[in-house]
Amino acid sequence: AYSMIANNGVYIEPTFYSKVVDANGNTVLTPTQEKTKVMSEQNAYITRSIMVEPVLSGGTATYCKIKGMETCAKTGSTDDYVDRWLCGMTPYYTAACWFGYDKDQEPLKYANGVVYSVDGRNPAGQLWATIMQGIHTDLPNKNFSKPNGIVGATICKVTGCIATSTCKETYSEIFTADNMPTKCEGHG
Repeated sequence: AYSMIANNGVYIEPTFYSKVVDANGNTVLTPTQEKTKVMSEQNAYITRSIMVEPVLSGGTATYCKIKGMETCAKTGSTDDYVDRWLCGMTPYYTAACWFGYDKDQEPLKYANGVVYSVDGRNPAGQLWATIMQGIHTDLPNKNFSKPNGIVGATICKVTGCIATSTCKETYSEIFTADNMPTKCEGHG
């Protein structure tokens, strides 16, 4: 699912090999990977823009940021932190890491009862960050491209509609051009 978001809404059937060669070096088998458009390019872009937030200052996955690379991530956990997740992507790679037990068991805890973490961070995220930062070391800096059909608007915090001059609390948001909210009609 996350690779589809990184691939601008195109799902590519996974494969576990790139080719099979015989003893003479001749390629005897290559995988065929079906591609299916499952989300618009614009919605994939908006989803990525949401997933950038956790790696920014104050987010839950700031330690996953890769210098010079647009990085998107989503942390997660189950009840009582029995399982921990980090799913994320860059323009080059998408990966998901899980940390936990195979069966629903007690969470890993320190002797003092505090839930296990790595320097206060999600251990699945630490694993993801270590691997992804390592494989991006020699890659050129890169960001995802912004598709046509993305529109920015100032939104009224009270109504969630496009702000007017009477709206006092506002913020900026992006939308697909065909899915804009209506204009704010006031706060009465």
